[in-house]
Amino acid sequence: MIRCILFLLLFNGHAQYFLAQNQSKIDQYLSHVYANHVMPGFSVIVVNELEVVFASSYGFANREGGIPFTIQTVNPIGSLTKSITALAILQLAEKGKLSLDAPVIEYLPDFTTANPEKSKKITVRMLLNNTSGLTGQTRNSYDMSDGSIEKMLEDLSNAYVLTEPGSVYAYSNIGFSIAGLLISKVSRQSYDAYVRENIFEPLKMFDSSVLPINSENKATGHFSGIHQAIPSRDNEMMGGEFIPAGRFAQSTVSNLSHYLRMYLNDGAYAGRKVISSGSLKKMWYPQIDFIGLSEEEGGDGNKFQYGLGWMISEIDGRKVVHHGGSTGTASSFTMIDPANGWAVSLLSNIDLTLINRRDYAFGLHIVNNVLHLAAGNAISDYGIPVAKDPTENPYQLPLELMDNYTGHYKFKQGGDQFVYYDDPDVIISQEGPELKGTVIRQGQVINEFVLDFVNPSLAVSRNMGSPSFLRIQFDRKGEAVRLFCFGMELRKERSDDFNTLIGIDIGRLALKIPQNWSYLIYDEVIQLTHPDYHNAQVKVYRNGDGPYYDSIGGEYMTRYNRILWHKRSQVLNDGGKHLLATSFDTSVDGINYRVQLISRPTDHSFLMTNAMIPLLQTVRTIKKDERTFLSNSK
Repeated sequence: MIRCILFLLLFNGHAQYFLAQNQSKIDQYLSHVYANHVMPGFSVIVVNELEVVFASSYGFANREGGIPFTIQTVNPIGSLTKSITALAILQLAEKGKLSLDAPVIEYLPDFTTANPEKSKKITVRMLLNNTSGLTGQTRNSYDMSDGSIEKMLEDLSNAYVLTEPGSVYAYSNIGFSIAGLLISKVSRQSYDAYVRENIFEPLKMFDSSVLPINSENKATGHFSGIHQAIPSRDNEMMGGEFIPAGRFAQSTVSNLSHYLRMYLNDGAYAGRKVISSGSLKKMWYPQIDFIGLSEEEGGDGNKFQYGLGWMISEIDGRKVVHHGGSTGTASSFTMIDPANGWAVSLLSNIDLTLINRRDYAFGLHIVNNVLHLAAGNAISDYGIPVAKDPTENPYQLPLELMDNYTGHYKFKQGGDQFVYYDDPDVIISQEGPELKGTVIRQGQVINEFVLDFVNPSLAVSRNMGSPSFLRIQFDRKGEAVRLFCFGMELRKERSDDFNTLIGIDIGRLALKIPQNWSYLIYDEVIQLTHPDYHNAQVKVYRNGDGPYYDSIGGEYMTRYNRILWHKRSQVLNDGGKHLLATSFDTSVDGINYRVQLISRPTDHSFLMTNAMIPLLQTVRTIKKDERTFLSNSK
């Protein structure tokens, strides 16, 4: 008996020493990653079925404010939410509320597409394993109510299912959104309420939400820049139709450790059963194959598989379950090693899915190596591209041609629901011997890059993100007139598109307005009216009360052309017409001004990029001796 106790003490002492050694190696590895990366901040947690075995954070949640990233920092988790949605569906299946193999229309009678003979074949299971065939884009609803997904159904009624349901893998945010609506209908409560009461609360994930939340511990997201990340703002106008797919979901690695331990304990956490082990096996059972990482990309050429809300892969000789999450400004990556009983989650306030993998480590590579180190193994090169960058080229655009490209390119069509939504514009400017591109959406810079030309009509964007091609179209004079990039088509703004210059003598403010817009100056107010949209008006007026704050949507501030802007959005009711008002406050030479756009919600996105942003770019002060300008403008 004494010998047995002594053996256990020695074994436990050795295990603790072994664990401490591994913890040190993990910290050294992650410190090296941070020192050689552009991530402003990130946190990592490693668990087994009993406890947290490693937890640490690096960098800043808010670099400008000097706020460090911690394991309690709230950060978006993106598409990791898909595993939460799948978990909720399986909970309801266990209760007999629905069947995985029943057609969706059995629970959502209004669900249909332009080819209903295919959409009626889509089952609940197909929504969760990405084989529904529901791909493509839908409109941004700007609606955060529970009815936003139902409005998306209206768009789907005009769309086509292009593949036979259940036969082809195609990653589908729409599919998981429909699953979220199904959860709401079957449970008779909102998707948010169901997840909170049946998943987050039992798992004691009290700092987690599928809806936007305000928290002092919230990280600032970042877009890709040329040499440094670009801070994002939180309250851009978006709709709630993709909440069940992960548009707004947020958590902390501390909270996610509870979520991971539930999986490693056959669906139980803190003595409470959240899901049966049988349902977990269904989630991790491969449903469909899809392309993994090729050898050129640093993989082994093996296919990945998708279960229900989770991916399943064999990486470095072991089976792992994993899922990433991306929002355009933040990301997560989670990986579970079921056989060895380890799991890891990473949260970052920049999108590692969009990062240039030849220069910087991305999510899968980092967490895969953390799991290796936790198990006492050496790190791997899995996920590091080995092939030469095919976009590299020796061509140099002659300096004398650069003027042909500079200008403001206005959105025409295209975009996505991920980063390039709400009709962003592109501004190309010359900086020394280079051309620089700046992408702007709702007054926010969302991308900056250097144009690396392959030939005069084809260029590559170079920054900390993955390189993308830009195709340029010219007029007969050799001037660039159209730009095709990031899935968008943009038209260059001609000099005569904005040919009216007006001003008002309150602080010597001046701005250029779009051609054909009418304007009226009265009582120190400039009122602009759109020629084609009756409800669309822009007002610029003195705001003696100074910048104000939106008590509903929160406040953000950003430096744009050296002017401090405050933005507020609200819904107005004008004689039964629901109008959307977006206001920007600015201080010019100590005088406060407000620029307010009022329009129908359906026109708001178009007018933001085609009217509001150009107005913001042209607001400037005028010297006192420029009285002729003011007299002419009046």
